[in-house]
Amino acid sequence: MTTPPGSSDGLDPVAGTARWTAAERARESARPDRLFDDPLAMVLAGQAGQALAEAMRGDGTFDNPALAIRTRFFDDVITDAVTARGMRQVVLVAAGMDTRAYRLPVPQDLAWSSTAPSSSSSKTASLPPPAPRRAVRAARSGSTWPATGPQP
Repeated sequence: MTTPPGSSDGLDPVAGTARWTAAERARESARPDRLFDDPLAMVLAGQAGQALAEAMRGDGTFDNPALAIRTRFFDDVITDAVTARGMRQVVLVAAGMDTRAYRLPVPQDLAWSSTAPSSSSSKTASLPPPAPRRAVRAARSGSTWPATGPQP
């Protein structure tokens, strides 16, 4: 049985999942036939994310390409919406350790990243200066939105 991300290493589960996902993006980025390149993923994953990724892979027989496929799909959707369709704002809700706002070919004032408080300070501290995008922190905590909806 696999331990849920973040539950045994001092990270809360949300931060653990964010680091594990970053480690998997780093793994995909290292492939010669990669679907995308995320040069910041390894830094954001850190040792905790790498350890979680190794634990999730177990004996090495499990390889799930869904993360790489999903990442490439949304990279293409966002890039097309901005470059071909003239979208003026992109909000990446609960972006965790995602780096689309830093690595996609979109104008710097366009892509915004919204992360959970447990990931945002670690993410900001790990990124090389200057961070080229404006980070918008999550306006809530807990597992559900307030009855009135998200607050600015």
